[in-house]
Amino acid sequence: LYYVAAKDGAAERHVYRVPERGGPGVRVTRRPGVHRQPAVSPDGTRVATIASDDVTPPELYVADVRSGLETRVTRSPLPEFEAFPRVRARYVTFPSRDGYTLHARIVAPPDLEPGKVYPVLIGNVYSGTVLNQWSAPRPISLVQQWLAHTRGYVSVQVDLRGSVGYGV
Repeated sequence: LYYVAAKDGAAERHVYRVPERGGPGVRVTRRPGVHRQPAVSPDGTRVATIASDDVTPPELYVADVRSGLETRVTRSPLPEFEAFPRVRARYVTFPSRDGYTLHARIVAPPDLEPGKVYPVLIGNVYSGTVLNQWSAPRPISLVQQWLAHTRGYVSVQVDLRGSVGYGV
């Protein structure tokens, strides 16, 4: 049985497998980010997924089930895309006033100076936005990247309590 879960953190989605006879789930995918739409090879030795992270648009990857070694199959962006500066987001947790753990994603300028005051944007407020994935449906990632690199803005997104990926 193969399934996608957020077992190793709310910002990540990975493919796991459980033996036919049961037992604990074993993580198959290793590449950081969000893996979607897994398809298992007929012989059960490989899993194909569409995977992305904060700085990499969705691409097709094939993972060896035993080793977890992932091979990138597609290269969708034009070569010029690689020249666009990107900074990895930082993922943090903090307690709400009533003690519930909230998750946040922070995109900051790459040369952030301690003690310096920066403009901060809070949003977007939709649930499920604190994911280590390329956000194609709502291209907020590119806007955050541009603001961090060209205007010195810090962007903070906080997952609402109703977001998916936190278990029952």
